[in-house]
Amino acid sequence: MSVPGSSVTTGTRGRDTMGSADARAGEQGAGMMLALHAAFRRDLGHLARAAEGLTRRPERRAAVVRGWVAFRDELHHHHTVEDTSLWPAVRRRTSACADAEVLEAMEWEHGIVDPLVEVVDASLSAPAGAGPLDGSDLAAAVDELHQQLSHHLRHEEQDALPLALRVLTAQDWHANSVTARKTKGLRTIPAFLPWLTDGRTAEESASTLALFPGPLLALNGRFFEPRYRRQDRWL
Repeated sequence: MSVPGSSVTTGTRGRDTMGSADARAGEQGAGMMLALHAAFRRDLGHLARAAEGLTRRPERRAAVVRGWVAFRDELHHHHTVEDTSLWPAVRRRTSACADAEVLEAMEWEHGIVDPLVEVVDASLSAPAGAGPLDGSDLAAAVDELHQQLSHHLRHEEQDALPLALRVLTAQDWHANSVTARKTKGLRTIPAFLPWLTDGRTAEESASTLALFPGPLLALNGRFFEPRYRRQDRWL
């Protein structure tokens, strides 16, 4: 699996250094991370257009906020799972100084991105004109978020994800997946699955959805996806 804008392709990566079970688990974990990154990049594009166009189309604010809230919540969950589960697991598997520097950079970059998210959220969540930023100031804040998060995603794919694929075991990946599911909660799944594949090609969507159990996919096709499509988002 590969994602446009990403340097990582899952497949046989790491099979020479890991057992087949570890490799398969790593491919699945990497596949989920890359799918999330693709969704974040997609929404960053929507957000940039919204920040530029909201003053001309104020009637679209509710739709923009709906798209923003999904992006904000998924990014927060993604960073939380990485900080509390994935990167600590990697740290336990390696003592190399270079590896430690990569992990420290991931946490440091989260510390840059997350406050930018809070600034944009305070502006979009408030009624028009009542937030701390609006118009060109909001567009500037969104541009900074776009740049910093895009840099972080590239860095993660170039350095941190290959490190995780190199050192983590199938048990580690499973534990991380359990943490992600428990902290996300079942109530979010009906919105999460169609959000994850929104805007993807049929082939990309099929590759991503293959990471989920069949019964859940049946529900997604019959109920989750149609409901998601009926809700207006972004500009």
